[in-house]
Amino acid sequence: DGECLADIYSVLGKAGRPENLEVSSLIIDWDKWSNPIFSIGFNPKTHDLEKKCTPIYYQYQQSTKSTMKVKGHDLKLDDILPNDAAIVQKTFLKGTEIPVFILAGHGWMGTSSAGCFLRENCVDIGKLYGNEPFCFLLYVNMQQGRNSVIAKAAYPKPSLLRIIQYPISYIRWKRKSIFPQ
Repeated sequence: DGECLADIYSVLGKAGRPENLEVSSLIIDWDKWSNPIFSIGFNPKTHDLEKKCTPIYYQYQQSTKSTMKVKGHDLKLDDILPNDAAIVQKTFLKGTEIPVFILAGHGWMGTSSAGCFLRENCVDIGKLYGNEPFCFLLYVNMQQGRNSVIAKAAYPKPSLLRIIQYPISYIRWKRKSIFPQ
């Protein structure tokens, strides 16, 4: 989780917004909902955010073989060694314009990889989605480390306006066949 947090600091620095970042306690700060939120890992606060936010584009099924999938795709990623998977979801608290980012994996490597993915791709993601919600489904090979993270699916497809404004970014991601048909 610490690596993911460091990546979030890096993303906010690139965006020119490194100040006023507060690392909150899951216990003490449970009822804080008035500021933008980055939730790291599938913890009780993340599960609470899943209920308080809209839209949520992913499904996480936890069992002996946990799976993740993203809306608009049939692909499910599991957590059987050497696999790990993660999501990077941008959503909003219901009835507000307060953004919430959920970066979470099956295991610690998936969560760490979600931060790495966001750090490495934040500029393109910003170009493709702007202030709109999105979700990426990520795969990582645990034996190769967090830098081996690969986007396997994304939802939704960027708007036509964004595609026209940023064709190079869109083509780069379209070649990876990650958008719904």
